[in-house]
This record gives sequence, structure tokens and C-alpha cells, in this order.
Amino acid sequence: KNKEMDMFTQKKSSALTSGLEFTLDQDRWVRLLKETNTCGDCNGTMTCTAEKRNETTSFDRIDPTKGYLENNTRLVCVKCNAQKSDLSPEEWNAVLEVRERKGIIEEVDSAIVEYVRQQDTLDGFFNRGE
Repeated sequence: KNKEMDMFTQKKSSALTSGLEFTLDQDRWVRLLKETNTCGDCNGTMTCTAEKRNETTSFDRIDPTKGYLENNTRLVCVKCNAQKSDLSPEEWNAVLEVRERKGIIEEVDSAIVEYVRQQDTLDGFFNRGE
């Protein structure tokens, strides 16, 4: 059983059911799901087959007003995705900055920095529905 393919297919189905555009390349993203085993937001372990839910890989949309597009999607752990839902965008950004300063992560995701630069705000950055 291919857990990565199942996860990709489920995400595509739920996105389309929700009316979100979904143009991710299946082969590329299934490979990324298999290869990406560290969360960029916390440096924690994550896989599609994790026994602990918090260590499961999840899809994150950089700009939540857009769908699952190649330049708008990244993989993070479920725990970080859930934490973003519980915090304001400003609080989450502060958490990431502290993690960077402490050396937990190398740097804050450049896509977040670019989004904030373009929007001049974090309002609307994080997807609270994920």
C-alpha cells in the first residue's frame, strides 16, 4: 500500500470538493512526500506513515486565498499546521523567528518572508482550515 499516493489523492479530492484549485504534479509530490522527513517549521521528524499524528506530514498553502499550486504549497508536520491554527499570524511568525535564533531551524521559510513583503502583513497568510 502506497501511503504517500493515498495522502496525495485524498488531499486532491478534498481540495476539489472544497472548490480549491489543485494543480500539483502527482509524481513530484508523491516523491516529495516520500523524501521529505523533516518539518521546515520545527525541524521535527515527519512522515506519511507516522504512528503519532503530530509527526504526520501535511500540505500547507502559503497563501490561503489560493489553491494547491506548485509555488503555493509546502510540506510541514501536522503539529506545526495545527499550532498555526491556534495562534495569530503574528504569534506564529514570532515562534518561527525564535526557533531560527535558537538554531532549531536554519531559517524561516523564504516563501513566508516573500508573502509578508508583498502583502505588508501576515493577515491571511496562514490557512486556518487545514
